[in-house]
Amino acid sequence: MTPSEAGGGVPPLEPATDPARDPRHADISAVTAGDATRGDGVHGGETHGGGRGGTRAGTLVLAAVIAVAVGGPAGYAGARLGAAPTPVASASAPATAAPTGRVSALPGVPGPSTGTTSDRALVQDTSPGPTTLDVAAIAPAALRATVAIRATGSGGEGSGSGIVLPGGRVVTNNHVIATADPGGRIEVTIGDGRRTTATLLGASRAYDLAVLGVDLSGFGDAVAPARLGTSAGLGVGRPVVTVGAPYGLQGTITAGIVSALDRPMQVTGHSDTANAPTAYINAIQTDAPINPGNSGGPLYDAGGRVVGINSAILTAAGAPARSGSVGLGFAIPLDEALPIIEALTTEGKVSYPVFGAAAEATADGVGVRLSAVDTGGPAAAAGLRAGDVVTRLGGVRVEDGTGLIVQVRRHRPGEELAVEYLRDGSVRQALVTLSGKVG
Repeated sequence: MTPSEAGGGVPPLEPATDPARDPRHADISAVTAGDATRGDGVHGGETHGGGRGGTRAGTLVLAAVIAVAVGGPAGYAGARLGAAPTPVASASAPATAAPTGRVSALPGVPGPSTGTTSDRALVQDTSPGPTTLDVAAIAPAALRATVAIRATGSGGEGSGSGIVLPGGRVVTNNHVIATADPGGRIEVTIGDGRRTTATLLGASRAYDLAVLGVDLSGFGDAVAPARLGTSAGLGVGRPVVTVGAPYGLQGTITAGIVSALDRPMQVTGHSDTANAPTAYINAIQTDAPINPGNSGGPLYDAGGRVVGINSAILTAAGAPARSGSVGLGFAIPLDEALPIIEALTTEGKVSYPVFGAAAEATADGVGVRLSAVDTGGPAAAAGLRAGDVVTRLGGVRVEDGTGLIVQVRRHRPGEELAVEYLRDGSVRQALVTLSGKVG
């Protein structure tokens, strides 16, 4: 069995009650540095969430509440973040809301009112925009472009938030709708409380993204597509706003700043399937309060443009998941999400890049040591072998296994990735042609 074929189990998750509906919330434990992480996106050992170095004394939590059926007493499942924060899924619509939407059994089957190609175009406004935040000015449009999502299925119930896109689409986190397996139901609630059903167009666990098809034509001006900006224009200290349904409180707005950029973040799913894809995200960190129920919702800049998709929070060590935000929230950068959204819309699936090695941080912090290299894989084909210490990928310094995989994930299968590494004290270079795996 090669390193990329090995799978890892998930330890028990600590439950937390959501006061809005009392489903279980996924809790995630921080892990220590130095353990091996699969270079193909499969999590073997646990890695620390160092985001540019440093051990996290806390718990990474999905901002979503998930009640899971296990054929007996309710169990809990979710995603464990192990190298940085975890995606968060939200408390959903009121308990009286009965979801009626049915998830398509076949990803990629167009949902209601997906529109023409031109209607579905995702146009980004890349102008500089304001640097001073006026929340009241951007709130009305931000609220119309944000929905609450509730998903039910044989896996239980989950809820979160979503962003309205052109062409009758809503994007959210995969972990928000993961409980609604084929045959399950997804319901979308707009800002004024009216509800409709959704069809799953495509989902990716590897990128923790999902796209829904939703007929919003009957809601008039109460709902409208979000304005899209660019995460490339963000800077530390810039003001940002989040919108979502934390703890079931739909239409909640919070504000803060960009605390940091390029935080490597790992999200390990609850599946014990060998080689199941794991989400690795180069996250935007913000102190704008993000709580259970904000998962999948928008992170806006001062111009009212979406720049990220809220996914995870970090809580204090030993604190219950319901304790919520401590000012450490994380979002998927919009620029990295858009190609995945397009692929999920048109194909119903997406391939993530495979490097083909297992890696671990070095004790001296010089780089990432390849503990194993897949025979016949991309790294091996480029001449890399076990024991090599990778210092840079695509010109970007890497410090641990999570950072290595995050940099790989910023590319697409088939691309060439420049690798700088150490072997026997000598600096060497290689070009790795990434392969791909659907997930």
